[in-house]
Amino acid sequence: MVLFLIGTFAGCMLGIAVTCMDVAEKLCRKTHPFGDRYYTVSPYFDKCYFITDDPDGEKLLRLIIDPVQALEFNRKVLTPYAPPMANTREYDAVEVSSNRPVILNYTCDLLQLSNTGPSMIGFDGGPIVLCFDYQARTIQHILGAEMEVRIIPQEVDL
Repeated sequence: MVLFLIGTFAGCMLGIAVTCMDVAEKLCRKTHPFGDRYYTVSPYFDKCYFITDDPDGEKLLRLIIDPVQALEFNRKVLTPYAPPMANTREYDAVEVSSNRPVILNYTCDLLQLSNTGPSMIGFDGGPIVLCFDYQARTIQHILGAEMEVRIIPQEVDL
């Protein structure tokens, strides 16, 4: 008998044959949170990434599965911001000039997007969500107009 060690899997959704982010928006509709009749965003996983089936999705998948590369990329992206004021999972950094939380969501974690609200206690404004350019429109639609979505500068290379 051969035994296989099963590692922890955070939950990954691949938009099969999907080269745009429209499916992610449908999954996070406010009228039917966590899915529709064909797909479900399960709260039983820690994360639920939406990855397009194109070169952008391949780059994202490489970041997600390589924690060392992801940590280095996160460090580069968060360089202009201050570290969180306390140990928290709600936000990743603080924009000091406007006293607003900064949330990294280039991984397009649908659970995090579904649970992100327009205000956080202790801040002067709503969160700033950082993502890649091809994700920005969809993430903005998911979060709503009251939240700011910023594109990660292309100078920050993978």
